[in-house]
Amino acid sequence: MVDVLMKSSDSSLKCYWKGISTAYPGLFIDVESQTILLNKDRANRVALVSAGGAGHEPFGAGYVGENMLTAFIGGALFAAPTAGRISTALLNIAKLNKGGILAVIMNNTSDMLMFGLAIETVRVKGVQIESILVADDVAHLDADVKNGYLSRRGLSGSVLMFKILGALSKNGRSLKEMVLEARCINCRTCSLGIGMRPCKYPGHNQTMWMLDETSVEVGIGLHGEAGLGRLQGVSTTDLVRVILSQMMRIFVVKQGDDIVLLINNLGSCNEIEMYTLAHEVEEQITSKGINVLRTYVGHFLSTLDTKGADITLLNISGREDWLRFLDQETEAYAWPVTRLSRINYKIPKALTTLEVDDKLPEVDSMVLTEREGNTFKSTILAICRQLREEKDKLNKLDSESGDGDTGTAHLKLADALQNNIGNIPVRNLGMGFLIMSKLAENCGGNTSAALYSLMLLGASKSATDWASAWIGAVEMLRKYTIADVGDRSMLDALIPACLGFDSYLKEFGEENWPKALSYSLDKAIEGCEKTATMKSRVGRAMFVDPSRVKDVDPGAYAVVAVLTAILKNLVLEQNGEDMQCPI
Repeated sequence: MVDVLMKSSDSSLKCYWKGISTAYPGLFIDVESQTILLNKDRANRVALVSAGGAGHEPFGAGYVGENMLTAFIGGALFAAPTAGRISTALLNIAKLNKGGILAVIMNNTSDMLMFGLAIETVRVKGVQIESILVADDVAHLDADVKNGYLSRRGLSGSVLMFKILGALSKNGRSLKEMVLEARCINCRTCSLGIGMRPCKYPGHNQTMWMLDETSVEVGIGLHGEAGLGRLQGVSTTDLVRVILSQMMRIFVVKQGDDIVLLINNLGSCNEIEMYTLAHEVEEQITSKGINVLRTYVGHFLSTLDTKGADITLLNISGREDWLRFLDQETEAYAWPVTRLSRINYKIPKALTTLEVDDKLPEVDSMVLTEREGNTFKSTILAICRQLREEKDKLNKLDSESGDGDTGTAHLKLADALQNNIGNIPVRNLGMGFLIMSKLAENCGGNTSAALYSLMLLGASKSATDWASAWIGAVEMLRKYTIADVGDRSMLDALIPACLGFDSYLKEFGEENWPKALSYSLDKAIEGCEKTATMKSRVGRAMFVDPSRVKDVDPGAYAVVAVLTAILKNLVLEQNGEDMQCPI
């Protein structure tokens, strides 16, 4: 995606700034200088300004707004803006913020040099300006012993600093007060980055480092730099343990302290990964007797499409005002925190837990004799055996047009029925179908589980006789699916089989049910075979090139397999015959 949309980083950056201008017209944006600022006279308040190269979005344009940054100046990809651009912005910002300017600089060489030149330039022109260096990275602590802050890069802790200092500015604090607070925040913040896959620069084919799929790089930098070491084949729990061990070497915290936790997505981690990491970090921190009062998760400071994350800790013990400033709403579009990020003790909770109603409704149905109930039980187990045998075939059929898991899904259903066979009231047909419906429902969120659960539920509501139960199953299914005969689905086998069974009994009498069952299987086989030449109009298969689909529909094949097991168990084995699935 980076190569498609960012073939030229320079032209892409111009489009980026134009896009922000389109989305947020309330902000002042100069595309050429890549400057974004609050376009209003803030009287005697202090302006909070930062700058940095592109590739870290939404940092820092996304944090311009009241209660966060007053302005941000962007540079080229992973390169600081020039001192001339920064000084031009500072001079204009000073006119709108008579309280002075506090420059928040990331501890990166080019950022420091360019900002330093700009600061010296505007000072001689009468601008009151101070600076603070963000240095929250703890990856290279051994180097810190010799070099001080030189080895501690600025990471996602900067975002928490923006939020607190921005609120201080809004509340009218002086420049001197804000500098002191910034230093205090710096001393109480630490961050560490991890990466599973480095970013790729637009126009470049190689990344700065390579990892296999089971490894994690610990201590990575914001520009794709490799970290302090690699872990291979570790669990999330072990990974977090290593991360916190490194952070606790310098993070000043003790049992009973209050902290804020921020989990920053460096680019391409998915939400499941991010919130799993957040949960594990919080679990391990609280197990040490430390209180996590806020947890923020999201894209705060990226490195293009790096698959990785920063973990940031801020000790706010004794600083309830910082927590209040973090909670204050902001205009900045990239700050993801809402009122739901904290507990409002003024509003009573309507729920503390979810109430689960496990009670099943009573259903009117046919009651079987003990012998009939045992036959019903043996038939259920026969279906389970058949589905287990057909797993690989069903998966193979599904791989042509789906994700290749139909057999696995049917195996889960078979296991659920077999493992709970003792809990199925096989003499009460309706309740038996209802409990099997619940078992199917709990087999997971796959389509097959839902289809069988609906069919069994429909059967339970109409279980006055076998034919009515089957018709009820089909009607319930058709109520919640748009599929019909001819759409290439299980209904191409199920509906002809059901109608065939019912019509045969009506014409030749219920005593001929074995022949009716055999006739219904023939109809199912006929319908299933037709699906081999059908164009799918439902499900995932409808999006697949029809020329790639050369075999029968897996759902229709499963219907044939189930009916084969029923016929084999009820009729053929009694006559000493054996039978395999006929397709």
